[in-house]
Amino acid sequence: MAAWEARYERSLRWMIEYVFSAVKRTLDGGMRSRRRDLMFSKVENKFWTWNEMQCADL
Repeated sequence: MAAWEARYERSLRWMIEYVFSAVKRTLDGGMRSRRRDLMFSKVENKFWTWNEMQCADL
């Protein structure tokens, strides 16, 4: 089991879940657009903004 976890980096899932949760808490997890391209653009902008906010705190 440990070899499988190491190979697929299973233990890193908590980091991804943490970031998704933090972005949704900080920048509102709602989505108003129904167009798929605009949804992806909005989500991308939220992650860029959250990342810049994290860098500014250092």
